[in-house]
Amino acid sequence: MAKGDRSNKISIVFDSDRCLHARTVKSSCSSCIDTCPTGAIHKSDKRGMPEIDPTICVNCGQCLSACHLDAFSSPQFTERQLINRIDRGKPLRLRCFLPYGELDELDLNCDTYHLGTCIGALTAGGLFELSLANRCELATDQCRKCVLFPRLAPTMETNVKAASQLLADWGRASNLVESTPLFLTDQTAADQPENAPADTRSRYGRESALSNEQTLSADDVAAFTHLKDGSGTRNNDDTADAVGAFNDVRSSIRLLFHGRRKRESGGLMPRPELRVRRYKNKHVPLWRDRLQALWRHSESVQGGHYLWPEHIVDKSICRACGVCMQMCPTGSIHHTLGDGEFVYEFSPGTCVNCGVCVASCPKEAIKHRAQALMQPFYLQECYAMKAEPCPRCGLPVLERDDGPLCCVCNDQPKTRDMMRQLGDKLGAGVSCAPVGDFAPEKSGGPC
Repeated sequence: MAKGDRSNKISIVFDSDRCLHARTVKSSCSSCIDTCPTGAIHKSDKRGMPEIDPTICVNCGQCLSACHLDAFSSPQFTERQLINRIDRGKPLRLRCFLPYGELDELDLNCDTYHLGTCIGALTAGGLFELSLANRCELATDQCRKCVLFPRLAPTMETNVKAASQLLADWGRASNLVESTPLFLTDQTAADQPENAPADTRSRYGRESALSNEQTLSADDVAAFTHLKDGSGTRNNDDTADAVGAFNDVRSSIRLLFHGRRKRESGGLMPRPELRVRRYKNKHVPLWRDRLQALWRHSESVQGGHYLWPEHIVDKSICRACGVCMQMCPTGSIHHTLGDGEFVYEFSPGTCVNCGVCVASCPKEAIKHRAQALMQPFYLQECYAMKAEPCPRCGLPVLERDDGPLCCVCNDQPKTRDMMRQLGDKLGAGVSCAPVGDFAPEKSGGPC
């Protein structure tokens, strides 16, 4: 029988600290809720923090790849375990966790691996690694009949096409195939528009897929669980029917301003170094970390197919306040101040395109577009400007700023004004005498 993880019933663990909603109220992310086929993931509070109902979860694993920041994980299944288990010297065939009666096909000249999850649980980076060395075939013959497919399709299509585009950058797009074409049609990843993001939710998104109020019914969930667990007596017709129907903010920012930027005599950028991502409360998705290691040791990347985020900053209105850098969950935004110069840099390879930086910028100075890159894990300079550290807090004071203080300190009321306001409030309606600098001079005599 095929080896794999089907006998392992996975459990889903949610790390709320990694969720975007725990970081900022400006987050509008709902990818896990939108892709959950049974509605087991729902909002738990006004902030939008997701919560899992284990009684209706079918353990498909789709949330593992839907979340951009690895907030969902499983102790029983990781892509690293899968990659380590397969034989790199043979073609690979991946099947989902449902028993679709393919046991008669296991004598094929390929290594068939039976996942403990849906194929859609694999990220773009996981599919890329599985297909990098050898042919990887996804068993998609029964996908359109599956009751889960309308909800899983948007994320699954995005991941499969993104993996194909990554492989195309390495000249190996033909390594990833589908047994029944779903997403990898005759139009390859190379035919995508240059300035269009690699997002395919329009075909299976909220307009056409089930909405949150139209998730699977209780009967569908029961039928699906019956099929997945293999319990009871089933024949092929029953199986087909079942499948088809169903704090200080300033001090925090100040700590992030570190390092010094040196220029060569000719004004050219020195050879870029790999991004240092060890910031406090920052997390880069594991599959992007693995991609970075592969890119680092390869000289044969062509580029031009997979589209990475392009971070555009309007330097005429950017205040260098550091809010975007602090809010970025992956540490992809990097500010340095040294040698009389402020430098704003960005790492496309670690950015998950969550949009928090765009939403949190107080001056609306940030925009995102898509771009093709050969080396996405090197820092890109957005702009550089002469600057000196603020004498009060250490933030940059750009050459176009007025006064010796930074924008944050300039926005704060003067200490004297604050004391006056406090005195007015404390003395309102009370017979009290002025004291200190504001008291009139006395001519002597008893108090």
